[in-house]
This record gives sequence, C-alpha cells and structure tokens, in this order.
Amino acid sequence: MGSTETNGATVAELKQALAAKEKELNQIAGQFDLFFNHFLDGIIVVEGGSGMIMDANESVLRFLKYPRDELISSDFRLLFPAEAEEDKEELTGHLRVHGHAFSEQRFLRSDGEEVIADLSAVMVTWAGHDAILIVLRDAAERKAFEERLHKAEEAEGRLEMIAQLNHEINNPLQELLTRVELDGDDRYREPVERIADVLRRLREQEPAIRAAAEAEELPPKEPEPSPLEACKVNAVLVVDDEPAIRHLLEKVIARGLPDISVETASSGVEALDLFSKGHHELLVMDVSMPEMRGDEAFLHIMEMCEEKEWDSPSVVFCTGYNTPATVRATVERDPKHLCLLKPVDMGRIIDAVKERVTG
Repeated sequence: MGSTETNGATVAELKQALAAKEKELNQIAGQFDLFFNHFLDGIIVVEGGSGMIMDANESVLRFLKYPRDELISSDFRLLFPAEAEEDKEELTGHLRVHGHAFSEQRFLRSDGEEVIADLSAVMVTWAGHDAILIVLRDAAERKAFEERLHKAEEAEGRLEMIAQLNHEINNPLQELLTRVELDGDDRYREPVERIADVLRRLREQEPAIRAAAEAEELPPKEPEPSPLEACKVNAVLVVDDEPAIRHLLEKVIARGLPDISVETASSGVEALDLFSKGHHELLVMDVSMPEMRGDEAFLHIMEMCEEKEWDSPSVVFCTGYNTPATVRATVERDPKHLCLLKPVDMGRIIDAVKERVTG
C-alpha cells in the first residue's frame, strides 16, 4: 500500500513541511534572542497581573547587577527602593489608563546601590499573558551632559556679567586715569590703578572660555595692487563714542607727540567719512560702539582702501570686553595692529602711537 494521504498530501510531506516550519520558527526565535540580549538598553518583561518578572535581557542584568536566575520570577517591586513604592504604584496606574508611560525612576541594584534610569513602558501580550514591556536607559550620561550644559550656561552668565561690569566701569575709570596722567597728580593714581587691577583679574578668570571659542577667521586678503597710495603720515584718527575719553585721548596724544595731527570721530560711521577724506596713517578705535562697532568700521575701511588702491592704516583697538574674534584675527594676522584692554595707561597709548606713525 502507498503512503497515507491527508487532503492530497502524504504524511511524509506534512512532516517535511512541519520540520521546515519548525526550523524557520527556531531561526526567528534565535534572531529575536540575539536582538533581545544585544540591545544596548535594558529590557524587562513583567506579568501584568502579578508583577512577576517574566524575562530580562543581558543589558538590564548588567545594569542592575542581578544574575538571571535570581531576577526571573521575582516580584518587580524588588527593584524599587522601599521609599519608592508610591512611584511603582503610580507607574502601573498610569499604564492601566494610558497603555504607556515615561518617567525618570530610581532603581535598586542587587548590592543595594541606587541608580537612576529613564524608563519607558508599554502594555503588550507576551507568551499569551498581559504584560508590561519596560525599557531602561542609564540616566547618568544624560545627567552628566545636563550638568556640563548647566555649568557652561553659568560660565556664559559670568562672562556676560564681567563684560557688563567692564563696560560700565572702564570708561569712567579710563577718564580718571587719563586725568591723573594729564594733571600729574599722583594722589589718585594708586586707588585708580587698584580698581583697574581688579577688572584685569576679573577678565583673567575667563581664559578657558576664550581659548575654547574658535576665532572667526577673516577671508584671505586679496593681493593689493601696486603701487598703492600711501597713507597720510603722522595723521591719527581717534574713534570713541564717549566724548570725555575721545577728547582726553586727543589731548594726550597731542601733548605727547606734538607733530602728530589728530582728528576725532564719535562713531564708526563718522570714522568712515573722516577716513575717506583724510586717509589717516593710524586709527585708535574703540570696539564697543552703538550703530557700528569699531571692528566692523575697520573692515569697511579696509574695503575702502582696496577699492581706492590705498595703503591700509594701522589700528590700535581699545576694548573693555573680552576681545572679539574679528579683532583677535586682525591683530594676529598683522603685527602692525594692536589691541589694548581698557583702562589703558596713557604712556602705553603714546608708545603704541609712536610705534605706528612715520614720525
């Protein structure tokens, strides 16, 4: 007799098909186990009614420091610190209502150490049971990043406070220091210089922040056509939005260097206009000014020189702030430029001017 037939298929063929299906299912199960146990986040499966742990992957075993045989079939409450029982009840209550939950949760490792994890949970069917699938991610890295971010924000706040303090104090302090120089009265020199030293030390607290900030590079300078029209020798343009400082600088330079011609401008815009007419050899330029900053005005002046085929001037920037990237790049690119931090000793101003005019 031939092989028994069932609905047109032999028993042998059915067995062969069943073996093939079993092999396929085994392959799927193996792939699932590979995925489940190599997933970087921890995974726990909890039976929905009893709270018994049905399964856990290798990542969560390492994170919570439990051997598999000790964790599986244990009550899920084992993983919560005693004082966090309310958190567990709140979690399960939220799941029953919404079907999912997200929270930051404290857990208890097998050695008694508490750890914090970001938890996401969802209701699923697992091996025919209503279950809760919980994914845990160690929150330590996130918290460390948040702490670094918080410290960075605090540092930026300190930097801004120091900049504002310098802005409010530097100009009146510069005026006092200049008047001491002009009047030759040393009675106020020591207290004024002590205040100036405090501001300098405040600025020195932020070197790490300034060093970390990448300098904004200026575009490469095009080769200048030759010959260029030379700057007007011994001509200095002083640019500062503070009238008292502007006039004091003019007076100090004129007194120390009587052969120098000094013009003054109260803004970056006015400086562009005066330079277009005077083609000065040197600019003494405040950086922080309304309408147009000093570093912006200087870039426009450099463009003007290129268009007119003029030789470009030297510049001495004066600033009470942390030096802007454009100023640092300008000074680093060409040694004929300089940046001085306010308050500036008048002798240093005279020396800077002497070094940069034809004489």
